Amino acid sequence: MKTPIKISATNPRMLFDEIVIAETSQGGVKDYVVVEGSKNKGVTWLPFLDQYSSNAKSRWQSAFNSNASGTSSLFSTRLLDMTQTGSFHAGDTVLIRFRLYADETVNAWGWAIDNLSIQGEITGVEKSASELFSLYPNPVTSDYLNVVAPSGSSTLTIIDILGRQVSETLLNDQETDQKVYVGNLSEGIFFVRVNSDQGQLTKKILIKR
Repeated sequence: MKTPIKISATNPRMLFDEIVIAETSQGGVKDYVVVEGSKNKGVTWLPFLDQYSSNAKSRWQSAFNSNASGTSSLFSTRLLDMTQTGSFHAGDTVLIRFRLYADETVNAWGWAIDNLSIQGEITGVEKSASELFSLYPNPVTSDYLNVVAPSGSSTLTIIDILGRQVSETLLNDQETDQKVYVGNLSEGIFFVRVNSDQGQLTKKILIKR
């Protein structure tokens, strides 16, 4: 963005939909994308979050592995706090840029961004945060539940139909697909709760062997 913005103390958040199809290596990052800010008119740039690539989402990784192009079904919403790394603070005036790094060895489709909102209405942001939280497959018929949770998530708790906590799992702080072991749970209905920077989000699952 060529126009600088002042980081809000009450809502320092950025929201956008994205597709990332970029080269990865052995499950890690090789080519990458990153959102950066500058407090000195573009002389130096610092990241708002860690760099990431196609391995941030299993469907992006599948698209990269099959040399596919991006389609609307691959869009995923990212919500980030511009102050989360400690490099930026409320009151800072910053320029923002979206940067894709790629070497010349392997070609891939690239990075698409849509529906960008910077420090928009909090109600809209929180609604989108709940849309970020998804579980699959549901019903669960294997020993693992796949979880997609908002950036900044901390713990995932599973509660049975009687309100008893049956497990708790620490999640990493990036918005990625993660596997949670549920092989020790019996058949039936459970509630999966994630505590995130945007509040507490809960969904119902059915375990069926």
